Amino acid sequence: MIFGWSFVKFRKRYAKMGGWGGKQIVGDQNIDELRAKMATITYQADRGVLDLPDAIHHTIDVDLSKAATRIYKDLSDNLTAEIKDGTVVASNALVKLLRLQQLTSGVATVDGDPPVVVRVDESKRDALSDIIENLPVDEPLVAFGVFRADLDTIHEAAAKAKRGSLELSGRRKELEAWQAGEAPILAVQIKAGGVGIDLTKAGGKPCSYCVFLSTGFNLGDYEQALARIHRPGAERTVFYYHLLAENTVDVQVFHALRARKDAVEAVLENLAGAESPEPQINRR
Repeated sequence: MIFGWSFVKFRKRYAKMGGWGGKQIVGDQNIDELRAKMATITYQADRGVLDLPDAIHHTIDVDLSKAATRIYKDLSDNLTAEIKDGTVVASNALVKLLRLQQLTSGVATVDGDPPVVVRVDESKRDALSDIIENLPVDEPLVAFGVFRADLDTIHEAAAKAKRGSLELSGRRKELEAWQAGEAPILAVQIKAGGVGIDLTKAGGKPCSYCVFLSTGFNLGDYEQALARIHRPGAERTVFYYHLLAENTVDVQVFHALRARKDAVEAVLENLAGAESPEPQINRR
């Protein structure tokens, strides 16, 4: 048996343990070795067998406000110092990295009891509004985000462009209304737009436009989001727009996910001073 007979040995070899009592899986390791073993007993069909239309990725650079840039730099500098002194490693970095990504979406969390979320930037809202305004009034569009503030931003952008918007998230379940054509814009929390969700049509019209305000750091969540639109049933070329705040984790996460790499490790390496080449992409 290529994986052996011991679950404990398997977990020790390929999983990073942590959390309460060190009994929770918080990451993975030796993945290339695991993939090589899996390849000896599996066959993966290329998406080309599905005969799908083209999918084109564009990035749109946005500039954070001075206030957001100042807060971002303080958070980033503190995180960099903690990485270099070993306080923060891949297994415990996610919460701090999400704070940085949340800031690129225009909001900052002020510590308190309870914590308060404050809006400090509207650049992604304005960029999304521009995209929506350049589409026909009945053209469906799906916009993904990690944070509830992202969903609020999507609704604000739709309202600014004088379009109706609905939501699929932990707080609202309006997918069927969007599919029925009750509004052209759908705000989707990325973890809610997973397996089994069909976002290829709204009101009988193919959906060909998708925007990411934020992606999180999970490759599986990101690829599932992509596949909700570019899947059997898609009839036209799909255009993905990624809103990236310049000189932030947005850019690093985007390149890591597109290269199918561990986004957390890629950002930590970047913050610690490691450099990696960026793939060529279409820019708008």
